[in-house]
Amino acid sequence: MRTKLSMLFVVLLGLTLVLGACSANNNTGEQTASTAEVQQNSGAKEVIKISVGEDDYGARMLNYAAAFKALNEELVAEGKNVEVVEDILPAVGDDELVLQAQAGQWRDISMNSSLDIGWELDAGLIQPIDWLKESEVFKTLPQNLWDIMEYQGHVYGAIQDMDASPLYINKTALKTLGWSDADIEGLPDRVLKGDFTMDDMLNIATEAVDKKVTKYGLVSDGLDNISVQDINNQIMGFEPYDQEQSKVIFDKKGITDTYNFWEKGIESGAITKDFAALEDVGFGYFVNGDVMFFIGGTGSYNNMKEAYGKSDKEFEDWFYANNTFSLIPAGSKGGKPGSLANPRLYYVSSKVDEKKMPYVQRIIELAMAPNLQMDHTLASGKLPVTRSGQEDPRFSESRFLNDVAYMLDYTKVRPPHLAYPSYLQQQIKGLEALMVKGATAEEAYALFEGNYKQGVDQDQVIFR
Repeated sequence: MRTKLSMLFVVLLGLTLVLGACSANNNTGEQTASTAEVQQNSGAKEVIKISVGEDDYGARMLNYAAAFKALNEELVAEGKNVEVVEDILPAVGDDELVLQAQAGQWRDISMNSSLDIGWELDAGLIQPIDWLKESEVFKTLPQNLWDIMEYQGHVYGAIQDMDASPLYINKTALKTLGWSDADIEGLPDRVLKGDFTMDDMLNIATEAVDKKVTKYGLVSDGLDNISVQDINNQIMGFEPYDQEQSKVIFDKKGITDTYNFWEKGIESGAITKDFAALEDVGFGYFVNGDVMFFIGGTGSYNNMKEAYGKSDKEFEDWFYANNTFSLIPAGSKGGKPGSLANPRLYYVSSKVDEKKMPYVQRIIELAMAPNLQMDHTLASGKLPVTRSGQEDPRFSESRFLNDVAYMLDYTKVRPPHLAYPSYLQQQIKGLEALMVKGATAEEAYALFEGNYKQGVDQDQVIFR
């Protein structure tokens, strides 16, 4: 029996070999395709997915796309069988960012304000990126920008752009009020020397409104934007933060002085009670000659250009013929002028591991290529941060960018302290009560103090 089975097995085996040979001689291509697929799979590219948080202001998303493209080209040139793909996650608010992280969804690279380092670190969202100190891309950063990126001895963010907050001045209105060309030309220098103060500005704004030279005395780019904080800091004469003790300063006299300034402005008519509602329309009002003073960012120049509705050159000619600009005046004679910025920083998720980190690092570096920085500058009005970015020929071709660049030496940012965001929020609520509800400066202060003390860890604050 075993002999018969063995003979049958030999016959079947021989038949199989014959059929296999025939199949090889009459190949349809299926076997070749299958083999190729196996080879392709065995040598398939390693795919590295990097998630980025959506931020469509200026050219930020275009710069991300360019960085991913450039990185993959580098990997091919280096002979590495790796592809890095971009996974864009929708923009969300800060609270939602925390909730998503708690649910297991995070952005490998995200952007947020320099103000947000403290709470993002406290929430476990970000990690130190001290490798930035060795990056060739960031080696030309001035020290004041490094100070923005560092917190508690580590680098936590890579600065993406920078701005300043000029005081835009209606030169035509000043002439109508009797100012000479020489007086107007010398005004920015008077501000620089502390000879022209916030009260001087408010008095001129009041005069312009009283004489119906302009409809509005003072307008800004929004109640919640940094312009209002810039005004308040200048009135107080200091930033409400003690860096050595790492504590917020709650100064009764300084805060009361700021509310007195706003109260005086409202009573005089220089500041209207609908101040907050002018955020989106104020640029157009300024272009139409209806505003005496406008406080905004360097990006406000672009907003005004858009409202003007003509070519870049036509707007530039009109702007310089009819306007000038300066730093924000000091709060008192002999004081220092100022400027406040709200730079955007790249942050790296605490979940990014050592394997993915080199790719994340390179994306950030490539997104900061000099030409890409300038692309963002032209789209947003914010300034390049590296020396190589400012050496882009397009930077020197812009008269406004060149003229405003000196302000960076006077520009500060808001401290990334955990107790500071609440300080700002409650400060604005006091201002809203003063503007909308008719509260006095003293009542606005009491509201600010009560709300702030109720919700803040008082060990983090110096009350004086």
